[in-house]
Amino acid sequence: MADDMIITGDDTVRISLSERARDLAEEAGAAAGRGQESSAPTPQQPAPAASATSAEEALSILAQSGVAELRFLRVDEDETQICLSGCVRSFYHKQLAQEAIRPIAAGRQLINRVDVALG
Repeated sequence: MADDMIITGDDTVRISLSERARDLAEEAGAAAGRGQESSAPTPQQPAPAASATSAEEALSILAQSGVAELRFLRVDEDETQICLSGCVRSFYHKQLAQEAIRPIAAGRQLINRVDVALG
C-alpha cells in the first residue's frame, strides 16, 4: 500500500492513502451534519456559472501570445462549452492555444478544433 509522508516541523507521520481518504470523507460527513456544505466538489453540484465574456477573455489571452498564429484563432462559446478553431503550423501551437484558455473555461468542456497545416 502506498503511503503519503506528511512532514510537520521535526516530526514525520506516515499515513496510507486509504486512511486519508477515509478521514476526508468523515470530515465531509461531519460538516454536512452541522448544516455546512463540504468544500469538496461533488458530481451533483453544478459547474460555476461562466461569465458572458469568456470568449472575449480567451481572445485577449491569445492576442497577448508570443506566437503570432495564435492571435488569429477563433473562440466560440455557449453555456456548456468553449470551442477553439482556426489553423496553426504545429501540434505544439494547437496545444499551447488550448492550455492558454483552459483557465477561463469555468468547468465547461473545451473543444479544440484547431487544424494543423504541416509544411
